[in-house]
Amino acid sequence: MIRLSFIFLVFAIGFFVINFFGCNQSDITADKTLQNYVEQRFDNNQSKTTILQKVTGALYLQIEQMNEEEFKNFSSTKNIKKKEFKILSSRCKNDQCYITYYLSYYNIDSSNKTEVITDVKKVAEVIKEDGIWKIKDIVNIKTYHKSLDELQITN
Repeated sequence: MIRLSFIFLVFAIGFFVINFFGCNQSDITADKTLQNYVEQRFDNNQSKTTILQKVTGALYLQIEQMNEEEFKNFSSTKNIKKKEFKILSSRCKNDQCYITYYLSYYNIDSSNKTEVITDVKKVAEVIKEDGIWKIKDIVNIKTYHKSLDELQITN
């Protein structure tokens, strides 16, 4: 009886350790990789190294070749705040996924007043590289800007 309890205890501890410590980067899905990337893009403390870890292919080369000023402009979210992110569909085959998503964000002025709301619909190609999902490409489908202030049209 004691031996059976001991075996059960060892099994339970092993199960706990595997589940608690076993979740690593390779366990993250393509959808979660994209969500993490979008969340990070709205972070004010973006680093080129961290972004490069999440991308591959032409997107990787494009970001890697940016000089300091270009990357600063690319990563600047000073006047932009995320409103909503939603995955609309995900088509996966083996180690390649095409994920259609909706993103809404707003631009704010220096007094923290919302000026424009932007809604975009995009498709991200996410591939598994060395066991880790990475973003290979992002293509814009449509963009909609809504100004909250009345537009002044002059001749």
